Amino acid sequence: MKNYFLLFLLSTFTSFSQEFIFPKIDFKSTSEKPNSYVELLNLEDKNSLILKTSYSSYWYGDTFFYFLVFQSNGKVSKYEYKLSVNKKIKIVKKKISKKNYKFYWDFLNNCLNENLFDIDYTQLNIVHKPKTGNLVETMTVSDGLQQSFEISKLNEYSAFTTYAADSYIEKKYPGYEERQKLVNLMAKFSFVYENY
Repeated sequence: MKNYFLLFLLSTFTSFSQEFIFPKIDFKSTSEKPNSYVELLNLEDKNSLILKTSYSSYWYGDTFFYFLVFQSNGKVSKYEYKLSVNKKIKIVKKKISKKNYKFYWDFLNNCLNENLFDIDYTQLNIVHKPKTGNLVETMTVSDGLQQSFEISKLNEYSAFTTYAADSYIEKKYPGYEERQKLVNLMAKFSFVYENY
């Protein structure tokens, strides 16, 4: 009986200590420098896959960042980071139950299977709309929310940022479909982040 218990403990330990295989991701860009979020979050696993969302507005000044970190050993961690107007930084590591690791990995794989990271970033901030003839309509929003989503690993990343997405989606400006994809992705991320 003792041998079976020892074998169970050993297999449980090795399942979180062995190298975990990350899903294949088609990153949009590369950087010459290593992933800066590894240092910011003080991560031991330099090979971590990191999802990050952020929200900011000129009117309330602070920027809020939310991170999901997928590690090489299969563990998942999450962090909140607030950059206040006076440049004061506060990073908080949030608790995740081990039983929810699989849920987060399923979320990541579902995003990939449904091509949710396949967003054309060049279409996210178009502010001109062609009208009849040579006329062009331009919309300027001064009180909008800036939303960003980023996925990164080592020196590869995909980054998507849009400003006042709801206003441009409502008026169906060029690129509104890509804006909507980003808004939907960030809503899914927020739901998972806040509820698991």
